[in-house]
Amino acid sequence: MTANIDRAQVRQVLEKLQGSWLFSFWGKDATKHIDVVAAGLEDFIAVYECKFQERPDPFKLLETNPVKAAAFLQIDTLLMSTEMKIMVWRVLMGCEITHVDFHYKIGKPPSLFVNLRTPDGHEETYSGRQSDDFRVLRHFGAVGVNGDLILQGYYAPRKV
Repeated sequence: MTANIDRAQVRQVLEKLQGSWLFSFWGKDATKHIDVVAAGLEDFIAVYECKFQERPDPFKLLETNPVKAAAFLQIDTLLMSTEMKIMVWRVLMGCEITHVDFHYKIGKPPSLFVNLRTPDGHEETYSGRQSDDFRVLRHFGAVGVNGDLILQGYYAPRKV
């Protein structure tokens, strides 16, 4: 089943959550970029539904949990690969980050692997290789528990 994402709805959500700076930055190419975001959301929904037999709805999440929706519907997340969007959604839906493996060396292709544990104890691994995928790292929340670092959650850069 195809998710038909409405361009006007995407624009409205981006204006609400990102402000007008994004459209100023995109300039005359704003419509083209909105179409890329909408197509990425359609792909995310279709692949997620096929993989997990449930249909994610980021726009409904905006109504039911605006803080989580703001984290997912920020431009950093929306430009990520489908696989990394799925990983972000899974974290927002309660999966625990158990391992992050990020490799970077100038002049070499970087890689990112994120392992999650679902609430029922299953392990999942996600990988990112495109440049937009690495932005995920700046949105993980880091806390100290008994002197240990715990990565917990995925957050928007500002309040809704």
